[in-house]
Order: sequence, then C-alpha cells, then structure tokens
Amino acid sequence: MKFKESPLKDLYRVGLWYGIRPSLQALPAGYEFEVFRALGRQACRLPSHTRRVVDDNLARVFPPGPDLDELRTRVFEEHFCTQYVSFTFPRIQADTMTDYIRMHGVEHLERAAAGGRGVVLAHPHMGCAQLPHFALAHRGYRMMQIGGGGANLRFSRLGQRVADTRVRLEGLIPAKLMDGQGFIRPVLRHIQRGGVLLTAVDGTGSGDEIGRRVERRVLGQRFRTPVGPVYLARRAQAALLPLLVVRRTDGPGF
Repeated sequence: MKFKESPLKDLYRVGLWYGIRPSLQALPAGYEFEVFRALGRQACRLPSHTRRVVDDNLARVFPPGPDLDELRTRVFEEHFCTQYVSFTFPRIQADTMTDYIRMHGVEHLERAAAGGRGVVLAHPHMGCAQLPHFALAHRGYRMMQIGGGGANLRFSRLGQRVADTRVRLEGLIPAKLMDGQGFIRPVLRHIQRGGVLLTAVDGTGSGDEIGRRVERRVLGQRFRTPVGPVYLARRAQAALLPLLVVRRTDGPGF
C-alpha cells in the first residue's frame, strides 16, 4: 500500500512525526496501536487511488458486502500499524514486552533450535513482523532479518528526513538487519552458527522486488513467491518454520 508524494502528504507528516509521535509517550504501553488504527480508519474513509487499489485486490477474492467493507477497514488499520510500529520501539522493554507482542507456539522454535541448530522463520507481511525480534531476543535467540527493496523510492525533502528517522528507530531492533541485495554468506554463517533468521515469503512492500521467485497460486490468484526462505534453510541445513503476526483480541497489541 503506497500513498503518492504530495504537499498534502508532507503536511500529514508534520502533524504525525512532530505532533502525534511525541505525544504517544503519554499513552499506556501498547496503546500507540489504537492511534495508528484510528489514522488508518480515517484514511480508509477518503476516496483515493490507494483505496481503489485495495478494493480491486480484495474484490479478486472476496464477494461484495459488509464483510468486505470491514476487511477493507482492517487492511488500512493494520497497514498503519506496520508503517508506524517503529514509534513503539523505544518503549518496548522487558516489563512492557507483552503489551506489544505475546508469543504462542514458541515450543516449536525451541525444538527446532535444539542442539544449536539454526532456524529460518518465514513470514508474510501480516501485522507488525518486526515485533517478534524483541520477544525472541529477550528469550536469548540471536536474531537477524533480511530487508531491502526500497532503494529506488523517491521522497520529498521532508519525506527523506522522516525516512532517515525511521531508519534510526529501526536501529533499536535487537537483530542484525541485512540488505537483501547484499552478500548471502554472512546470512548463511549466522544460521549455521545457530542463529534465527526472519525473512518474508511475499513481496518486499516497496521499491523493486528482489531475489528469485516461483509462480504459485494463492487464494486462486497467480503469485510470484520468493524462494529465499527455502533456499537458505536448505543451504544452511536449518529448520524452516512459518511465523504469523496477528492482532490480539484482548488488547491493542499483537
């Protein structure tokens, strides 16, 4: 989901990054997500090219009706959570961890990592996929993430300043962040030495797609699926596990 550069977008950035972001400190831990979802709902109500693209994509799978309207709203809500999750990083500490992310099924990871074996966690871009780094690093796992695909994005001057700030906030993630267009050997070494890697099984979300892909059908649609997670797990003789980040029903977090 992308919103085109414009003076209106820059005005929105000023209000969000220099008005709303500092005020989030006054909220209880985790309730930043309620603010992000409220912004998403407002964006969903506005007619825009982005909303038309979302509607077209959802209509390829789901029939029209109230359920589709609710799903569209949730798409916008969770997109805004993902976009601004970096605002929460300075506040995620041992005593606030579960307000942001609660892990389920960690026993599968524990079994897979037994004896010092490396693990590849393959995730789609559902929910805030960077949050598990905090919970798993807190449990003692050495984390790494492959990113990239945004090198060709172009921002306004203010947009670039905001992008640089986001990069600084992402530096708080307790994981080594690797460029998906860089050398693969450090990634393989990390896994072979018992580390845990998070990497996506769908698109990069921005910029050019990177890496080799195979065409598969997802929800009846043709989908170019990255082979990276499977390739890395096989090369490193590591375990391959799926990871989903989903919205909680008993609080604002994931």
